[in-house]
Amino acid sequence: YQKSDELKQLMNLTLFQIGTAFTAIILYNLITGVKYKTIFSVFKIKLSIKEWFGLTQVMLFFNQVFFYIGTVANAYYLKKHYRLSYSKFIVAMTAQKLADLFAVALICLPFSLIFFIIFEINLYAILLFCFVLTILILLFFSKSIQTRGLESRFFKKLLEIIELWNEYKQNKSAIITVILLALIAIPIFGLRYYIAFNILNNPISFFECIILSLAVSIASFVNIVPGNIGIRETVVGFSAYYMDHNFEYGVIATTLDRILSAIYVGVLAFIFFHVLHMKGYPRQAA
Repeated sequence: YQKSDELKQLMNLTLFQIGTAFTAIILYNLITGVKYKTIFSVFKIKLSIKEWFGLTQVMLFFNQVFFYIGTVANAYYLKKHYRLSYSKFIVAMTAQKLADLFAVALICLPFSLIFFIIFEINLYAILLFCFVLTILILLFFSKSIQTRGLESRFFKKLLEIIELWNEYKQNKSAIITVILLALIAIPIFGLRYYIAFNILNNPISFFECIILSLAVSIASFVNIVPGNIGIRETVVGFSAYYMDHNFEYGVIATTLDRILSAIYVGVLAFIFFHVLHMKGYPRQAA
């Protein structure tokens, strides 16, 4: 009976509920797009609004269809239109991933300290986040990595990546900007869950939703299936259960957010794939 009520709520969504959910999704995707623009600006690439917003939608949607197919398509686009080498593309995307990890660890550290003091959880979580932050600070803000002794042909590609990374991290303002955007994205992601749970008439605090967004963000670094389909739902379900909420509500709320996001991103992804990828290549070759 309870599940049938949940399904009825999903079938009877109001325009206000749909509009509110889409607004949170749009905000999150806009932040993702600005991050995308910023990471490539280090290599003197100035993406237009149509490009950084459109390429982000292509990446977000098609990566859920098959492993990193959207990322590969965008790498090809940037190489054709801006002569960006694949090595530089890998360095830029790695910088974004590391910035996302930095933001997650930076927020998780005080949370774990609070939980340690109040709930006396294990100290290992605090030590882990301190270790991750230390490594990332060294990667982003330390002196250039030395490449002496790596001149052999075997290390040629590795040497190229290291030199590109040394060049990349000289732009501290871009790195800090991406980290700040990643920090902003976490509560926006939490807002998506807050809206989804409230649509299901299952009240949950915004603080708890930020914890859910952190749990999902951590799980996203272990991408074993396209779009983490099933994994995200399970993570939110168990996290909701341990916060004294219903496991099924966590799964359904995540599924609702995924469906609405897929509709919005899917429509835009096909439009921008046609505009940027399909139309762009013939024009470039002409």
